[in-house]
Amino acid sequence: MKAVWRLLLILAGLGATGAPAGELGDLYRQALLQDPGVLSSQAETAALREEIRQARGAWLPQVNLAGSRYRNDAQVTTTGVAGTTTQPQEYRSFAHRLVARQALYRPAVGAQMAQAEARAEGGEYQVRLDAIDLVNRLVEAYFDVLQLGEEVFVEEKRQRLARERLEQAQVALRQGEGSKLDIAQARADFHAVQTRTLDVRLQLANARENLVALVGTDVPAPRPLFLRLDTPIPGFGVELEEWLQSALVQHPKILIQQQGFEVAEKEVDKARSGHLPTLDAVASRTHSGNETLSTLNTRYATNAIGLEYNIPIFAGGSTDAAVQAARHRLEKSRLQLEKSRREVGQMLRKAFYGYRSALGQYGAAQSAAIAARENLQAGRMGLQHGLRSRGEVAQVELRYLDAELELAKAFLTAFRQRVALYAAHGSLDAEVLDALDGELRAHLSGPLLKP
Repeated sequence: MKAVWRLLLILAGLGATGAPAGELGDLYRQALLQDPGVLSSQAETAALREEIRQARGAWLPQVNLAGSRYRNDAQVTTTGVAGTTTQPQEYRSFAHRLVARQALYRPAVGAQMAQAEARAEGGEYQVRLDAIDLVNRLVEAYFDVLQLGEEVFVEEKRQRLARERLEQAQVALRQGEGSKLDIAQARADFHAVQTRTLDVRLQLANARENLVALVGTDVPAPRPLFLRLDTPIPGFGVELEEWLQSALVQHPKILIQQQGFEVAEKEVDKARSGHLPTLDAVASRTHSGNETLSTLNTRYATNAIGLEYNIPIFAGGSTDAAVQAARHRLEKSRLQLEKSRREVGQMLRKAFYGYRSALGQYGAAQSAAIAARENLQAGRMGLQHGLRSRGEVAQVELRYLDAELELAKAFLTAFRQRVALYAAHGSLDAEVLDALDGELRAHLSGPLLKP
């Protein structure tokens, strides 16, 4: 079921052609190797698997060897006709016992094994959940770097335009066509753009450091996006209800609570077993001996085989209390499971409509960018024919840069929302990232990760 849905989602949202392992997927694989949250969950899962072996051991034969050896000093007092006499007596004693035991009927052991298996499976789902959280953090840092890199790219364009305006104002003053006020205003604009560029560069450096902290490798400066104004972003052919139905049966958060509910059910069974008898098959061999004045060099060898049973009769009400406590915890687990289902549904609805909203915003940004490009073309033609001034065209160029930046931001926001949708669905993994990365890399001028 999970594999079918993953294939459906990739075909619906990421294109029908498969994408090879890409930059974003590579970053994720590197981050997996060092993320403390994922590694700690993996260690906990390994420990839970050992608990299965530990529980299974109670069903397997148990063999124990016990023994003792003593040196005994005794005072022997004898009362007779001649009176009372006391004499010391020294002797040695020993005992060795080999016991083999096989459990035949122990209801608590079966419940304990089922609990251990459910906990281990829940640990696997916790690893998946922590991996999804890692992907969310990684994608957030990755797209922060891309977006800030785009802002630096645009601010550098602004800076070049501001420098050109300053130079034009200086030339105009020398030719007697401008004023010192024009130069002062152009210089102030240039310095303001310089300050904004420096600020964005510092933000980019901080974002790169955050990404490096996640993946553990150097991340160079990003390349700018190459977006055509008609660059599409695919929607999803799967309706919300279908997303919800599949998420309720595959999301790790729900599966963890389901395993917790199963553990609570088995805890009730284990508590009830306190009322039930137990039965073991036992075989033993005992070798013992001691020496006294009356029994010199005496040895005993005893073999025994049979059954041992234990029937609880009265435990002071503790067993009944344990059963009631387990039932209350079972009800708590059931409510937690229902809570997790509702939370996943809410997250999925929010992500689904968030992505649709991002698609709408991207469409609006495309329209605005197209209009800004047409205005820029008209302004340049007007400048050639003497209908527009250089200052007016410069303002149009700035508005076009604003529209270009907003288009890039809307494009990256839509990609973020797609990742958020997969995360809310519980199907976000390296395979999905590779497919997403194949689509994203087509719009980048170069790699973000060093080869």
